[in-house]
Amino acid sequence: MALVYDYSGVYNSLSQEASQALQALGIPSADLKALSELSFEKVLGALTSAAGESFSAPMKGFLTVLAVLLLCAMLSAYHSSLTGDVAQTAQTAAALCLSCAVAAPATAFIASANGVIAQSANLFLAYIPVAAVMMAASGKAVSALSYQAATVAACQGVVRVSSSVILPLMNMFLGVAITAGIAPEARLQGFLSLITRAAKWVLGFMTAIFTAVLSLRRTASSALDTVSGRAARFALSSCIPMVGGALSEAYKSVQGGLQALKSGLGVFVILALALTFLPLLLRGIGWAVCLFLGKAVAEALGIGGCAQVLDALGTVFSTLIAVICCMLTVFIIAAATAITVGSGT
Repeated sequence: MALVYDYSGVYNSLSQEASQALQALGIPSADLKALSELSFEKVLGALTSAAGESFSAPMKGFLTVLAVLLLCAMLSAYHSSLTGDVAQTAQTAAALCLSCAVAAPATAFIASANGVIAQSANLFLAYIPVAAVMMAASGKAVSALSYQAATVAACQGVVRVSSSVILPLMNMFLGVAITAGIAPEARLQGFLSLITRAAKWVLGFMTAIFTAVLSLRRTASSALDTVSGRAARFALSSCIPMVGGALSEAYKSVQGGLQALKSGLGVFVILALALTFLPLLLRGIGWAVCLFLGKAVAEALGIGGCAQVLDALGTVFSTLIAVICCMLTVFIIAAATAITVGSGT
């Protein structure tokens, strides 16, 4: 039965990092036996390896930030002997050094986020037709049509909105954050807080709408598929003499086998999506933690201007983490929906 379905499109859409991570977990393919043998030790080892690779760049950045802060602390010892203009120039130079140290990794992180979202969308677009065919073959034709239409539209919408709207706005957000930190007299902190809250509320609202629409369509189509499936089994059992009951049971067995295949492929895709996003997510968390630690060090050393810069940059990374988590949630919900359609019927 497994040879009937071609998973090559799904396998070819995996990123190199996700494919290597799946190999390390002992799951080279959508095999239920390999998935059932997945152990906590393997998962913990994969997380540790990914964290070690993802945290290296933030740790180097934190050392750079710490060096700038220590230099500023040394200069502050001579603050009383410096004129007002010279002291202000020194603080501005320190803020510019911090911004330069973090701005390039931040823009690279935004570009990486765009690439990861596009890669995940390609993987999901390769998975949708296979899942829809499995649904239709198991007697869930209405669910297959509804699922494919909704998820393809949602997937394309997510990629278009993220690449054309959200991530470009994050670049603008980064510029505003740097300006707010370097020139506190511009009083842009309120705008930063507004943008952060608005972005998180909009992402949460869109995720809730997507989940609600997908759930409603699944409920309606599942009811129709249940009626048609029971009618088909009744027709087989009643209209074909002698062997009708056996054919009806065979039909149920085929449905069970297809459900197992669909579950194996769905879990495989969810793991692949999580492993695709995981390095980027860990890197973003590493940068956010390092920047907020740097802010704490700057406040402890009494360098208020540098603390404002680091706080603004940390806010950018925390907002980017929220965007990435939202995108990952949308993909996982859509993939999990394919698994649950038809289960238990």
